[in-house]
Amino acid sequence: MVSASFNPAAPTTTDARPRAAVLEPSPVLVADPAPRTVFVGLFTTAAKLHRRSLIRATCARLAPPDVEFRFVVGRPKEPELALQAEFEQSAHGDMLVLDCDENMNDGKTFTYFTHIGRAFKSGDFRFVMKADDDAWLDLRNLAAWLRTMPEKGVYFGREVPRFGFMAGMGYGVSLDVARAVATADIPDSIRIGQEDASFATLLYRLKLIEHWTTDKAEAFYDSPQSKEGWAHPYTDNTILIHRLKRDDWFLETADHFMPRDKHVLKELRKPRVVPGARRGVTGAWGDG
Repeated sequence: MVSASFNPAAPTTTDARPRAAVLEPSPVLVADPAPRTVFVGLFTTAAKLHRRSLIRATCARLAPPDVEFRFVVGRPKEPELALQAEFEQSAHGDMLVLDCDENMNDGKTFTYFTHIGRAFKSGDFRFVMKADDDAWLDLRNLAAWLRTMPEKGVYFGREVPRFGFMAGMGYGVSLDVARAVATADIPDSIRIGQEDASFATLLYRLKLIEHWTTDKAEAFYDSPQSKEGWAHPYTDNTILIHRLKRDDWFLETADHFMPRDKHVLKELRKPRVVPGARRGVTGAWGDG
């Protein structure tokens, strides 16, 4: 009996996929035809994938149709985080990458409002907001509150008493203000430093504030688990809960506010996937 010998063909090799050195900034955003109430940018970093997953599965799904919600990141230094963000964006299409290195108080806020102010024309959105990723956002209550406001010259949030600015956990402006910021010459003396106070300083200098709209109903507050700052129990009028540093605190908050009916949960708005949006990580409505 002659045994057959197995002579597999020589394995072929392919070049290793080049790892991205940097995360490319998002292209210019294009608005939907229908006017929207608010563009909400949740400030985060590429490394915080798990927190973004929790937010996508919970409060982001509660966004009403007139709210556009995006995660806002700068360029990470680590190549592996840049690659991770590319894959993440290909799956979810909900990240806005700014043309700046990742930072907190070195101009990221100004880059964000400038990006939005340049991207959208009057009528695309009424308001633009930024918020921190250690926050729970009730986007339904936010939109309802904003619909009661004028459309020009608005600066909103929760005022830090005696300091004259809105707390950095979450604040925003009407689109006309963002558009004015986008064309302003912003000196480093303002751009660099505590971002919430610095942003208010710029608005004062440019004389852009016509309607100072602070939360008087304590709908912006700190988590009851933290027992710090503006902490108080959950309320039905909640717009933003801050200091949710721990995942178990965030999940406890989600368990309180998310619908309990499984059928309602199933029908909640699902994140929109942008086809082909991997290289260059698109913005809100990019082509990739």
